[in-house]
Amino acid sequence: MSETHAGGCLCGAVRFVVEGAFDRFFLCHCSRCRKGTGTAHAANLFSGSARLRWLAGEELIRCYTVPGARHTRCFCTRCGSTLPKVKPGDGTVVVPAGSLDTPLALRPVAPTSAWTARPTGTTPWKPSRSCRGCRGEARQGPPAGRACPTADLQSCRRIKRIAIRRLL
Repeated sequence: MSETHAGGCLCGAVRFVVEGAFDRFFLCHCSRCRKGTGTAHAANLFSGSARLRWLAGEELIRCYTVPGARHTRCFCTRCGSTLPKVKPGDGTVVVPAGSLDTPLALRPVAPTSAWTARPTGTTPWKPSRSCRGCRGEARQGPPAGRACPTADLQSCRRIKRIAIRRLL
């Protein structure tokens, strides 16, 4: 049986259903996603095989594309809630996680680039020489107020879990 997820905007005027499984759930910390959401990161679900179907309020949806970029944000014109979109070209369905009303089994991951940028007001953390993402001091993660310079945190599940817990 195929997965089905329902969702909508804050005011309830726009309703949709996504039929099919999500492939990825990313927390993106790029400047465009931060500005577009007004938060520290965007939480988006991606699917190359799912189908997006609008149930109500499709006429209330507007999309803004950053000039000279592929970054697009679709939203409800009544309440401003971010809404799903289908990427032109490859047909990937991108769904803001907060717009869903149904529970998800998929857990988010942060792209590597999120951890290579040092948050404002932090000082770099130097792990021990033995640090390879899973050994040495990195096992406990960086001390509070410090950013980890390890470039490949995607390969270390333990550090990724620690880092995500600190974000939540």
